Amino acid sequence: MRIIFTAHARKRLKERKIRVKDVSSALLRPDWYEPTFGNRIRVQKKLKGQKIEVIYTEENNSMIVITSYLL
Repeated sequence: MRIIFTAHARKRLKERKIRVKDVSSALLRPDWYEPTFGNRIRVQKKLKGQKIEVIYTEENNSMIVITSYLL
């Protein structure tokens, strides 16, 4: 499955100093996930003592990242 970042997601990654590879890791091997409203899915992954949370949707065999943040 491909991972696509929206413009909003890329902007937030830069602002929050989150690496693309950390988002990819959370998406491909999450510690926890939950469906949210609409078709969105929320995942969390613990990385280096921090938790990253990613909100995405699936469309045409792609994971479309909407936003991500550190907890």
